[in-house]
This record gives sequence, C-alpha cells and structure tokens, in this order.
Amino acid sequence: MKGNQMNRLLNKNNGMKFMKFGLVGSMNTLIDITLFFLLSLAGILYPLAQTISYSGGVLNSYFFNRKWTFQQKERKNRREFIRFVIVNLGTLCFSILLLKLAYEYINLSLVMAKAFATLGALIFNFVLTDKWVFLNQKRRG
Repeated sequence: MKGNQMNRLLNKNNGMKFMKFGLVGSMNTLIDITLFFLLSLAGILYPLAQTISYSGGVLNSYFFNRKWTFQQKERKNRREFIRFVIVNLGTLCFSILLLKLAYEYINLSLVMAKAFATLGALIFNFVLTDKWVFLNQKRRG
C-alpha cells in the first residue's frame, strides 16, 4: 500500500468509521453468543444454532453499519446486500486461514492465534466493506 493510500485509510473520518465498525462488531458478537446459547438450551443442535446465531450477527452488522457507520442515505439494493454477504463469507475464510497460520505455523497459543485472526479479519472486513460494499453516491461516480 502506497503512502498516500495509507494516509487516506488512516484519516480522521476513517478512524471514526473504524471505531463505529468495532462497536457494531461487538454488538454482533453479543447477538451471536446470546442466540447461540439460547438456541442450544432450547435443544437445537449446535451446527444449526451456530448458523442461525452467526446469521443474526451478520444481519445486525448490515443494518447498523449501513445506517450508522457508513451513513448510507439511498435505498438499499440487492447488489449491495450481495456484496455484503460475499465480504462476510470472505472474512470468515480469511479468519480461518489466519487462525491456522498463527496456531499451526507460528505456534501461538490458541487464544493469541484467535486474537490475531480476529484483528486481521476486522481490518480485512472494514476495508472491503468501506471500499466495495457501502459505496456512497460520490464514490460511485
């Protein structure tokens, strides 16, 4: 990444967006964990409970990041939502790759590997969401 691109990524506006993105991510995690345990306690098998709870977090992420973090004013469209899903599936794959790399090849503890993977996935997801998913009218041209 060139210096000018890095400066744009780190500017004050992006810093505030990144903080909001992190807060929304915290909400997503809380929703995911809460739903997972409630569904598990209700007797739903853990793979289905995980799918439903993760999906709940992703939907929360879409709506709060769209309105609050990236302040999209125009109507929602299918292409935007599809991009959002693609980015989140890509983020999931990227986080698994980072986790495997950190745990199996760098030999970090599982907790540290998870922290490494989570931070890397957060940055990956933020950049793609900002630059590809929630494009405002000015950037669309």
